[in-house]
Amino acid sequence: MLEKRSRSTLISFTAATTNTYMSCNAFSAATIRSKSSSIDSITS
Repeated sequence: MLEKRSRSTLISFTAATTNTYMSCNAFSAATIRSKSSSIDSITS
């Protein structure tokens, strides 16, 4: 019983970590994209 609960806790923790990581990746990608597009508009 204890092993099953700790396993589900680990799974939910991994899922939360993955979600946070994906969100950070998406945010940094959007930031990089907006920066590069603003640089393009300055140079053009």
